[in-house]
Amino acid sequence: MRKIKDFCKKQMVFSVSLVAAALSLFIAPLTKERLLALDWKTLFSLYMLLLILGGFRKENMFLPFFRLTESFKTIKALTFFLVGVVFFLAPFITNDVSLLTFVPLTILLFKHFGQEKHVLKVVILENIAAISGAFLTPFGNPQNLYIYTNSNVAPLSFITHMLPMWLSAILGLCLAICLIYRKENTKLTSSKSFEDTRDAKRKPIRILYLLLLILVLFEIITRLFDFIYVLSAVLILLLIFDRKVFLKVDYFLLCTFFLFFLFSSSVGSNPKIDQFLSSHVAGNEYWWGLLVSQAISNVPGTALLHSFSENITALLYGVNAAGMGTLVGSLASLITFTIYTKEYPQQKKAFLKVFHLISLCFLILFILVAMPFKTWAL
Repeated sequence: MRKIKDFCKKQMVFSVSLVAAALSLFIAPLTKERLLALDWKTLFSLYMLLLILGGFRKENMFLPFFRLTESFKTIKALTFFLVGVVFFLAPFITNDVSLLTFVPLTILLFKHFGQEKHVLKVVILENIAAISGAFLTPFGNPQNLYIYTNSNVAPLSFITHMLPMWLSAILGLCLAICLIYRKENTKLTSSKSFEDTRDAKRKPIRILYLLLLILVLFEIITRLFDFIYVLSAVLILLLIFDRKVFLKVDYFLLCTFFLFFLFSSSVGSNPKIDQFLSSHVAGNEYWWGLLVSQAISNVPGTALLHSFSENITALLYGVNAAGMGTLVGSLASLITFTIYTKEYPQQKKAFLKVFHLISLCFLILFILVAMPFKTWAL
């Protein structure tokens, strides 16, 4: 019993998602058709990215980035840089990839500079930057991609509609950083610089990881290739050349995503819930998107509500704004929480407290910004 309790504390998000998914099976028993209809592409895309980024860390491939950060003289300047990089990359490499890449790097950097007391707030700001930066493009996050692929909207029209929320996020993040460091702007000092300890003989492996990352991102963004071929290529090449990287993956994080998808699928398959949504969602897509996403996350929430929606713009704004608020509002936030608490397991409560305080402020900001535009036809 003690071991189970300790495991639940260590893997809190996974444990909650497991209980939720198990209870949802009483709402609608699992069938072969529903199992096959789950968003396996998103799950395996995440798996490939976890493998590749695990290889990046294993091969110390972020060294040039580390060296670049040594040019910043204050903690405030470094925070602006890190948050800005995440924000402006997220629309193109997705919010999940941004966080998987930069949250671990941020933790390492702040350890290097001896500024770990600041890392919690910076990581949370990066989380908000990744989610809000990804607002802009149809492929920046999974809910945008779902709506984009299930509608006839042109890419430029999509970007134009999301521009107000995206611009407000820039202003909000700048204001948040200025407020956080209003009384403190510590000078950055380090007793040693980042040394290149990489093995020259491993250079072909590093080139392989770089090529695989380009391949996976290109497939996610353009969807030109058959996804199965890309997945097979990544798995086969890593099994041949660097199979140890499979041990670097956080499989509990993968399972958490699977369990959330299973939960939303079960809820949406219940006839009574289906009938209720059919008569209540249309005309109120904005608020339904906001509220449902706070409970089951915005990606499953989008999949659940889309077929009942008549105003796609309102749904788009609602589910994107809902990335703020609760921890489960966006699956990207679960990635941040998992990475941070794996490094600092004793700070789960501190993370949740600071996260919800900052995230709630941005939720209010995005709700207010989106309100005038929610009837703007997409």
